[in-house]
Amino acid sequence: MIEQNPSIQLLDFVKSDATRDLLAHAGITDDYEMLIQSNTLDILRRSVPECEIESIRFLGPEGCRAGGIPIEEGSSKIILQELNISFELEIIARAGDERRYHLSVTFEFDCHELDRQPKTAFKLTVNGQGEIAA
Repeated sequence: MIEQNPSIQLLDFVKSDATRDLLAHAGITDDYEMLIQSNTLDILRRSVPECEIESIRFLGPEGCRAGGIPIEEGSSKIILQELNISFELEIIARAGDERRYHLSVTFEFDCHELDRQPKTAFKLTVNGQGEIAA
């Protein structure tokens, strides 16, 4: 189980049972806010190894796309095969030189092969960034 990093503040996260249930179809049973926290830090550290996150703020409702194949011909019900759930976030981070940055990002759970052996990728898209004046 993933544990919260106490040095990172999680702000305005609203737990959604529907989101938790959808992610469970992809085999994701840990709290999704903890997964967002740990994977966001891992992804940012690939570019800036000494990066530290001060806070992650949930900005808006999650987006969701799903796809699959009909259970039977003409059915409106599907066997879920793909799922993408995204969150709009605001991150305050420090670089190794102690400069602070504001990042506007989209974090995605990108899940495939849910009808077989689920595979999940975590994606982070930076939509905007800027340095915070000291």
